[in-house]
Amino acid sequence: MSAPIVAITGLNGFIATHLAVLYLSKGWRVRASARTVDKVERLKSQAVFEDWVAKDLLEVIVVEDMTNVEQIKTLLDGVEAVAHLAAPVDQSLKSWDAFKIPTVKGVTTILEAAKDSPTIKAVTIMSSSAAALNVIGLAEQRHTYVETDWYPFDEATCASFDPEDKFSPQLWYCGAKKYAELAAYEFVETHKPKWSMATFCPAMVYGPTIQFANPQDFNDATPGNSIADFIALVGGKDEPLPMQRGNAYADVRDTATAMFNAVVGQKSGRFFICGHDYTFQMLANMCRKLRPDLDAYFPLGDPTLPDIKAEDIPHLSNVKSIEELGVKYHSMEETLKDSLAYWEKIGVFKIPPGSWKA
Repeated sequence: MSAPIVAITGLNGFIATHLAVLYLSKGWRVRASARTVDKVERLKSQAVFEDWVAKDLLEVIVVEDMTNVEQIKTLLDGVEAVAHLAAPVDQSLKSWDAFKIPTVKGVTTILEAAKDSPTIKAVTIMSSSAAALNVIGLAEQRHTYVETDWYPFDEATCASFDPEDKFSPQLWYCGAKKYAELAAYEFVETHKPKWSMATFCPAMVYGPTIQFANPQDFNDATPGNSIADFIALVGGKDEPLPMQRGNAYADVRDTATAMFNAVVGQKSGRFFICGHDYTFQMLANMCRKLRPDLDAYFPLGDPTLPDIKAEDIPHLSNVKSIEELGVKYHSMEETLKDSLAYWEKIGVFKIPPGSWKA
């Protein structure tokens, strides 16, 4: 029998790279999309994918418009599973519609293209914990969030946010993620497709950055996203700790595992993906403990600060992902140890701290 095929959008991303490698290692073929021929060739030449491309197990095709149903149908032709991770993230946008429309349309186009497929058995969609949290006053909350929780603001409220307020893009991003998920569930309720559909809401996502082949690739990380913050942990002892954008994270490998297991088990529903509460001070302290020989690379911060206390912060429940998807979360030590090992492999510690910065 021929190997099953999964279609993955957004293959250039952190989670998507790990997800593709997981599928390939499990005997699947991967068909991914990119917007231009140049991006197709760039993805195929990435070190992490070279062997799979050579074995003709990874195919990357051009899909210029992720909101064009006919183009997406070409991507989905003959596949058994779909993993939709491509999403516009541009914090410079200046309106609610600019955030909402492409995010929601990207999801509904995938579902429309998959609707009548004779081969697809499961669809998975990457969302974000942003679609669930009340981000205003989050640090003061003591709430445990579960999968039935949603970002509290409706569309009228989202549209009312001041375009000149620097916090508005973050609020619009959360709203766009919420309404994209709601649109997905409305689509399933209306059309009742034969395939399962699951959405995933991870906390911050950290772990080995296998999409990067050398330290200079770190400059490709979008400023302000989770990967840019994570690699700042090796920016140099005198550098400040990254801004704390959340208080929980998931290992990228656990996030990929959750999506894969949902397909294999044809699970439907919404899943939070969350491994541990943390602060960047905790991560920096552990890096220094694991590799004292690399002390010069890790931001010092204030090592005397206490670790975060569970009773002082809001929580994302990971019970459903454990019980229904069988996720076994990596420990914080495992995540950092493996990340440091990968960074050592690609030469991060053979150059002065932070010298990779453009």
